[in-house]
Amino acid sequence: MDVIIDWLEKIRNLIQWSDPKMTQVFLILLVIVFLVITFLPMRFILQISYFYKFWKGRNWQKKRIANNQEVCRIELANFLQENKLEKVFMTYDDKWLDRVPKVMKRSEFEQRLLKYFQTTVKLFLPSDILTLCETPNKLIEYVGVTSTIVKLPMNDRNEDARRLNKNIRKKGTPLHWHLHNYIMSRIPSDLYLIRNPSLGLEIDPATGLQHVVATTSKRLVNANMFKGYDQKIENSQQVASD
Repeated sequence: MDVIIDWLEKIRNLIQWSDPKMTQVFLILLVIVFLVITFLPMRFILQISYFYKFWKGRNWQKKRIANNQEVCRIELANFLQENKLEKVFMTYDDKWLDRVPKVMKRSEFEQRLLKYFQTTVKLFLPSDILTLCETPNKLIEYVGVTSTIVKLPMNDRNEDARRLNKNIRKKGTPLHWHLHNYIMSRIPSDLYLIRNPSLGLEIDPATGLQHVVATTSKRLVNANMFKGYDQKIENSQQVASD
């Protein structure tokens, strides 16, 4: 409820020109959109949008394979770490049958591997995956050619990989979310106008008190109506000095 009320307050302040600079930017954007929609044929706009989608998706297959391989490599490392097997497989070129029998039964390891990938990345591997893919690298290549995008689970241990690994596919921000982010991050709410008038604080040479002024930004107009603000600043400074 607080988020909804805050968003409605920001919309009202945007319309009422509480912050002229931000409202001007928004108005210019609306004018540009209006001119584009009015004077450009809709067929031309659709052609540009389709061309952009085809141009953006020209390397989709390569990106899908790279993403799936990276997700498999990360989750395979997590699986080995959870089962305390990371030291057993020094390289991913080692064969499963040469390393697994030293620590546990093959059937048990295979069941754990299948269950882990089913629960974490929703990937159902064949029951004879150790025979089909003799090494971890071949398993990574096998998962890489999966027809769908394998998503990396969102958890703390995968946060760095999700943020820094360029091969991990990141979901794009929808167009309407840019407008939402602009309103929530750029337009001041009523509470902000009262609690953050720092841009309009000046010291009166005669009294030495700080007072609110609206010369730098009109967003401080409501803050000027905050009764007793100068006295509260003086009292807070005296308390801090004591």
